[in-house]
Amino acid sequence: MQQALSDERRLALLRLLVGTSKSFGEIHEEMGLAKSTVHHHIITLRAAGLVRVHSTYGKNDRYSYREEGMDAMTLRLQQFLRGGEQSL
Repeated sequence: MQQALSDERRLALLRLLVGTSKSFGEIHEEMGLAKSTVHHHIITLRAAGLVRVHSTYGKNDRYSYREEGMDAMTLRLQQFLRGGEQSL
């Protein structure tokens, strides 16, 4: 999970999604990154549980920030600091 937050562009993408949902095209356009780079960042953030995908039949998928993912990350960090986990 910590890898997901180690890149400034992924942090910027999360900030872009807070309080709203955006299509892949909107994210690509607003971030000014290559589509393959945006795709990579979305996959990384989804794997960490920080981005949610909203699929609707006949429409483009939309992505939003998943706050629960940050809660889980905070819990893991606290457990690690208390010695309950060997790694993050």
